[in-house]
Amino acid sequence: MSRFTLLSITLTALLAIPAAPPASADPDPDPEAESDIPTDPMADFRLEEALSAMAQGDFERGLDLAMLVIMSNPKDARAHREAGRAAHALGRYQIAIDHLERAVELQGEQPDPEARYLLGEAYYAAGRKTEAVRAHDAMRREINPQTTNWMELLWLARLHARRKELKEADQIYLGLLAREPDSEEVQIARIEAYTLSQKWAGAEKLLREFIPGHPYNKRAPEMLAWVLEAQQKVGEESTIRSRLAGDPSRAETRLLVDHARALERSGQYHAAIARYQEALTRAEKFGGDVDEVEVRTAVSRLHYRLTTESAVGGGYYSDPSGSIRQGRAGVAVPAADQITLALVGIFDHVPGGAAPGAAPTGTTDLATVDTSLVAGEGKLVAASVTMSTSYFAFEDKESSARLGAGFDLRVGQGHALQLQAVGNLHTPWREAASTLREGGNETGVTAMAYALPFGPRLILSGGARERMMALDPVMDVEAKGTQTTLVGGADWLVWAPSNQVVRGQFLDQDMRWSTSYLANSLTMSYRHYEAFTQDDFAGRLDIADRGTVDEVSGVARNTWPDGTFGFEARAGGGYDWARGTRLWRTGGSFLLTPFERLRGALSYDYAKESTSGFAGSRHTAWASLHLDF
Repeated sequence: MSRFTLLSITLTALLAIPAAPPASADPDPDPEAESDIPTDPMADFRLEEALSAMAQGDFERGLDLAMLVIMSNPKDARAHREAGRAAHALGRYQIAIDHLERAVELQGEQPDPEARYLLGEAYYAAGRKTEAVRAHDAMRREINPQTTNWMELLWLARLHARRKELKEADQIYLGLLAREPDSEEVQIARIEAYTLSQKWAGAEKLLREFIPGHPYNKRAPEMLAWVLEAQQKVGEESTIRSRLAGDPSRAETRLLVDHARALERSGQYHAAIARYQEALTRAEKFGGDVDEVEVRTAVSRLHYRLTTESAVGGGYYSDPSGSIRQGRAGVAVPAADQITLALVGIFDHVPGGAAPGAAPTGTTDLATVDTSLVAGEGKLVAASVTMSTSYFAFEDKESSARLGAGFDLRVGQGHALQLQAVGNLHTPWREAASTLREGGNETGVTAMAYALPFGPRLILSGGARERMMALDPVMDVEAKGTQTTLVGGADWLVWAPSNQVVRGQFLDQDMRWSTSYLANSLTMSYRHYEAFTQDDFAGRLDIADRGTVDEVSGVARNTWPDGTFGFEARAGGGYDWARGTRLWRTGGSFLLTPFERLRGALSYDYAKESTSGFAGSRHTAWASLHLDF
């Protein structure tokens, strides 16, 4: 069940009470047109039995009886109507749509606001918003604007709630509560109006007022858990879900799964696995309302999150100053649910030679070992700390060993405002072949803020990077520089019909953070950069002292339904107004995950110019293999 499925069915069972069929519901006024269709002499009796069964909550029997009438007379509007009502109450929305559409069609101009209301609700559940709005509009036209009918007012309030017209919905609900202050039905519907408008704090307040006075209402605690989840209050959500899962009067397998997911979100992976396994055991013994394949996938995902992972990779980089051949190997060992230790070795080889018109250079090799501690991934606060040991080996000058450090701090993950700060101290400067050949190192910090004012489909970002760069001295003359970069922009998730990802649980190439790829998504981005560089490199590097760049880019992703294959295509273009230069880039990645524990990746990128001021074209090719033990 998706996150808000439970919240979206507030009136389904409550409204599925026996309703008298519309007066004069003759399915076909032309008797000759029915002459070749067999009729059921028991139709009236069966429909009365269906209404009685639904009134007692037996919607399965109500649906079966209505279907018997339809099999005898496919043009019986009453039977289609009751079949649609029963299917809607059972959550079988496509069946409800089929029968309610047919009922409305057979009724012609005859008013039936309840059928149109339920049809609209079924459309919403099926993700067919345009048709849902059309059905609800038809319902509203059939209801007197001055109506005082209890059910019609509930339908109108629901219509407003669906459209996030909270003020109008609340006004109707408060009017109904003035008539019947103790109506649980209206109070729950009002709370759901707040959830549909994503007014989570208001919904939470109403639920906390409602629950103490209605201790036997089973739906309210589940709604409170969903509302807390929406607000990222994982600790309290997990406590409530634990109580629900342990309630012997419920004994529903899905409640175990809901609790397991809460534990997973809170980073309690071992406990989450145990809860998922408990749900599977119950489903195997007694059946259950859960997707066992989905639950097994969750268990596998968490299992590999908690296993040791190794990776090897190699790449080729080139720019106007030369080329770099790089190899990497690493291992990450989980020390606890939320703590991982990682060790990564990196070897860079920069071939020597002479560019046209330049003096020959010697070969440069760089070996680096990074040791990292990562804690709290996915939590409100997550961080990694890295110690770096590097050894430069130069063919034509003295070699040297160096120590460095770095950190990555992330705050507010999953929230509407997220912050990230990344820093490094005396780490190798790998931005170009020339920066490695010259023994470059850098120290700096990047601070970024990300705002999601309308949910995850639009991300606004802004921040700055300040860094100091240095090259090895020549004739005892130091070569240092500073660069300040300001950046702002937005990312818009244009299209994302599913959240299918390439299967498996794997880390990035630094063996620190988990990576995943969404299926069938398209993201468009805009960035503006302002770069200011001051240096005394004396021509040893080709880097501009000023940059003003506007760039538009896009990323398209796709994943095979079984999660075995995935690819990403990316492209961008921009203009540097300070240098009068066009920038553009393109690239792609391909991922293959033949087994849950093995992933291979290939990628290639080409860029003309760079936002940091390095001139010329750049090529990057990379291949890697990750293995979970």
